[in-house]
Amino acid sequence: MVRAARTAPHALGTGGQGGTARRPGPVLGRGRALPGHAAAGRRHDGRPAVTARGGPLGRGGDTGAATGSGATGLPGSFRTTTEVAWDELDALGVLHHARFPVHAERAFSRLLDTLGYPYDPDPAVRPERHHVVARLALTFTGPVDRPGTLHIEQRVTALGRTSLTTGFTVGAAGDGSVVAEGVRTAVHIDRVTRRPRPWSEEFRARLRAALAGPPAAGDGETKETAPWT
Repeated sequence: MVRAARTAPHALGTGGQGGTARRPGPVLGRGRALPGHAAAGRRHDGRPAVTARGGPLGRGGDTGAATGSGATGLPGSFRTTTEVAWDELDALGVLHHARFPVHAERAFSRLLDTLGYPYDPDPAVRPERHHVVARLALTFTGPVDRPGTLHIEQRVTALGRTSLTTGFTVGAAGDGSVVAEGVRTAVHIDRVTRRPRPWSEEFRARLRAALAGPPAAGDGETKETAPWT
């Protein structure tokens, strides 16, 4: 007789950000490293990593996995804030899980702004800004139950020829407790050909300086100047 597999219920119910079936690991900040700082070939929760071969972009791209050829992590981190609006809360009164990638995207955009690459619709202007997301993974460890400030810290866990992988944590307002952790891989592309292109030496130098340099604000974070709605 075949026995049905048992699955864990949602931690927060329908619509909440706790919908992963596996049991969440311990919260970061209690001695755990950011995602990507685990041993090569292992996930941050200790399980074997699954590495894509060639990446979704096809020929010429790399997915930026820490075990990829030539991909290395960088010391330091970049901290910023984003604002949660009331209309991002779901029927349970918590920040919907689909909104976390949006805030992660805003934090990465803030990093590029800080490096001196604000967005411009002209493909010829600041081409280092142009990228696509090849990988995004999130684990939720707690709810965000009200509008307010999220504190997002990013570390570069792998800088490859064309890719950039960041491990990030999301902290709630108030005590700053970590409510989510994730890994995001961006692949630099040519806006005209839509093919992967190597990061420039200028970009690499600016990235290293931004991670290693003094904080941009008095409390160590760059700020989102107005709520997103």
